[in-house]
Amino acid sequence: MKNNASFVYSFFLVIGDFLALAAAFVAAYALRVHFDNTPLAHPVHSISYLGLFIAVAPFWLIVFGLLGLYNRNIYENRFSEIGRLFLGSFIGMLFVIAINYFLVNPILPAKLVPLYGFIFAFIFLVIFRNLLRWLRKLLFLTLASATF
Repeated sequence: MKNNASFVYSFFLVIGDFLALAAAFVAAYALRVHFDNTPLAHPVHSISYLGLFIAVAPFWLIVFGLLGLYNRNIYENRFSEIGRLFLGSFIGMLFVIAINYFLVNPILPAKLVPLYGFIFAFIFLVIFRNLLRWLRKLLFLTLASATF
């Protein structure tokens, strides 16, 4: 049975994964649309692009859950976690590409946006999870020293 600390930590992992994926989507869009001078294949307004993220994010988090990224034995093992984050980021980005393929009006402004999104998603997820792991350790050490 899960204890409260691991449940709270898993909850913060879900929230953090959502924020990391949102940051990755925004960074990918900004990098390609605002910082690259190459003409866009399909100009897409930022609001509809963020709507795609809102629609895909729950699926992406479910994929992470199915990959076991919120299980204690996985998030305690960094190498296993990183491999599963890579796989989860890849599956999520494939889902975004599939949605873009089946819709009449394109949602992605250029072909490089999914590649940027995949790279940023993986990097931001790894950074966030390491930061959360460090905060958890710091909090544990603080609480342990306060009880003695």
